[in-house]
Amino acid sequence: MSSIFVAIPTHDGRAVVHSLIELASLSQLLGGVRVVTGEGSNIPRTRNLLMDLIRQATPPPPNPAWVLWIDSDILLPLGTANIVAQYIDTAIKTERPWLANYFMANGQSVLMKDRTLVQARHYTREELEALPDWAEIGMGGFGFAFLPMSLDYEFHADKAGEDIHFWLDHPHLKIHFAKGIALKHRKASWV
Repeated sequence: MSSIFVAIPTHDGRAVVHSLIELASLSQLLGGVRVVTGEGSNIPRTRNLLMDLIRQATPPPPNPAWVLWIDSDILLPLGTANIVAQYIDTAIKTERPWLANYFMANGQSVLMKDRTLVQARHYTREELEALPDWAEIGMGGFGFAFLPMSLDYEFHADKAGEDIHFWLDHPHLKIHFAKGIALKHRKASWV
């Protein structure tokens, strides 16, 4: 298997301990996993710093690098490294990148039906339950995403976040729902 990067953007150098334990287990399962982490004053700047580190570690030719993005406030529950490894293996073999769902502080799913700058419709809990594993979805947040990243890509944001702009900048990249990965999102409370 080719080298896989795990990129952890953080604003203060901290991350959820259980997630770090699972990422260590994931590295043992897959081999060749390289973890990069960085701090920045905003998320696009931090993601770009991580892309710089990935570029430095990727030998020519500049092919896309498979990157597992995990935000520092995502809880990957203990014992889930095996299922994540299976999703990664399938994604690489079938060239099907994926997003895992988590819920935002407002209770909405991070996954959306549409790929549009305005009024993208978030999936409801019921709609997510009805979707099959590996269903194609519109777009979603980068809190836990496994994607082939073009090494020349630069994140940017304005009224919309860097993740929305990524999807709009890549209209032909199909993304799939990793339904079997259950996550929690650490804000003021677990949501």
